[in-house]
Amino acid sequence: MKCRLTYLLALLLTLSCTSNNRGNKAERIVIESAKPLSSIIDEVRYVSLKSDENPFSGRIDKLMSKGDTMFIQDLVNTNSLKAYNTYGEFLFSVGQIGRGPREYLEMTSFTIDSQYIYCLDNGNRRLITYDIHNGKYVDKRALPSFYASDFALFDDGNFIFYVDDKPSLGGGTFITNKKFEIIEELTPITENNYCLLSTQNAFTQNENSIIFSSYAKDTIVVFDRKSYTTPARYYAVDFGDFKATKSDKRDFDQLGATKHLVPPVYVFGNRIIGNTNVPTDAKANYFMYGSFAYDMLGKQTYLNANIEDILDKKTALDTKLVFPFEGIVGNEIVSILNSYDKYPELVELGFPKAPQHIESQLAEGEPILVFYRLR
Repeated sequence: MKCRLTYLLALLLTLSCTSNNRGNKAERIVIESAKPLSSIIDEVRYVSLKSDENPFSGRIDKLMSKGDTMFIQDLVNTNSLKAYNTYGEFLFSVGQIGRGPREYLEMTSFTIDSQYIYCLDNGNRRLITYDIHNGKYVDKRALPSFYASDFALFDDGNFIFYVDDKPSLGGGTFITNKKFEIIEELTPITENNYCLLSTQNAFTQNENSIIFSSYAKDTIVVFDRKSYTTPARYYAVDFGDFKATKSDKRDFDQLGATKHLVPPVYVFGNRIIGNTNVPTDAKANYFMYGSFAYDMLGKQTYLNANIEDILDKKTALDTKLVFPFEGIVGNEIVSILNSYDKYPELVELGFPKAPQHIESQLAEGEPILVFYRLR
């Protein structure tokens, strides 16, 4: 602990010298004027993750994909990273838990490129590289003693790290080179802009971009994946009169009663895809997030129907209601349906029934992935 605090003090001093406020103006994503999200969904399919020896826990902390392979991380329940194909068949596990030279102690996060899987092992303070085709160990690099929540890798070999949302932990986003030496601070967390909720998954990526989001701010930053030096694009989610203020984000009761961005956020083609907190009463407690999409070209926002209006029969249920987004696989967006309790009520309200074998798996407590293809 003393070593960590010493490093963080040094980190803060370094960042004070390298801080660079890029001053870019953010484009507004207006939630209150959104169209129904179901209007841009073309197809829905259900997938169960199949593995007798490696059962799916029902938790997704991070999901990334390459081609027809999806990588699903479960940090909390199993501290594991597993690969499946898009039909749900288990392919392989990435690494194994331990203190050995090829093992990880805590796989806090991971990222990928065309060849490798990079795993952030905070427990052993190292970055471990595995082969993306089979999950086999390749090499490792020692990390400084900071405890990052998430990271991503630019094509030029530089890294971007996120260190929690707490100012006492040196919170914020910063760029390092290949040796993990800090180059630039991007979004420092201060006593005026932090959030009580900790951001675990701050970064997502596609072939062209790295996307950053956190609970601390309702702003989405889209970096050019080629290099951090290319000007980033900024998008501010506008919740109107229902937005969470800076003080709300430091009060759990107020935070739950207001609307705010829920990381992570994705870029899918020309659309930004994400989730927002939507305050509900007890009767709608199974649906706490509003999934949304923003067309960056057409400047149009799409949002799920209001669940309370649906339950009160004030509006019809969207036949393609979207559960909170968990990731993007190929040309589809992925959500998870991990409880049978909510399913029958949704079907009664008009939600399309799943195939019989999917219903049986849900009834037995097996979580199911839902894949959405957008128009």
